[in-house]
This record gives sequence, structure tokens and C-alpha cells, in this order.
Amino acid sequence: MIGLKDALSILHEAHLRPVIEAVPLNRSYGRILAADLISTIEMPPFDKAAMDGYAVNTQDKAGEFTVTGVVAAGDAPGRVIGTHEAMRIMTGAPVPDGADQVVIREVSKEKNGKVRFSS
Repeated sequence: MIGLKDALSILHEAHLRPVIEAVPLNRSYGRILAADLISTIEMPPFDKAAMDGYAVNTQDKAGEFTVTGVVAAGDAPGRVIGTHEAMRIMTGAPVPDGADQVVIREVSKEKNGKVRFSS
């Protein structure tokens, strides 16, 4: 067995050049892209929650919000966030209309259908 330093030296001196070829997508499994692939559209095409928490409107300064539902990843919110309302939201879920912020779960306390935030 050879040492790491010798193995790296051999690889460096080999001047390996990968073969680049075009293949149909259905035959590309297990292959490595030769160049970065950048999407021309944003995916998913909606505002999404980056964390679990509660979707609210930052203009609403209520100390307590009524929880009107839950939005999981893959769900449609189903309704608009109203005044003094919040929706529990999961990572990757679409942010409901009327909401412009997700308050993280760690600073939230929900009890009896109402939620308060400590910060």
C-alpha cells in the first residue's frame, strides 16, 4: 500500500481529462454534470417558509394571534391571513396571502388556539 502523499502525487501527474458527452436525461442517472446547471425560473414558484413557525403580517401589532390553520409543504394555504390571525406553517410550505413573515416556532407559544411570540 502507498501513502496518501504518494497517491496524490500520482493523480496530480496523471493529468486526467474527463470525457464529456451529451446523453438523454433518462440515461443520465449516476452521472456527473460537466458544468453547473442554472434554472431560468424560480422553483418552487411561490414564497415559501424557510423554517417551521407561524405566518403573520408584520403590520399587525397584536400581542396575541388566533391560529386559523396549518400549512404543510405541498399544501395550499386555503385562506388569507386576516387581522390578528396567524397560520402554523411548516418548512417549504407556501406562505399564505396576507402574511409577509414567518416567526420561528422556538419563540412562539401556542395555547387554546392562540399564539404569542416572545420576540
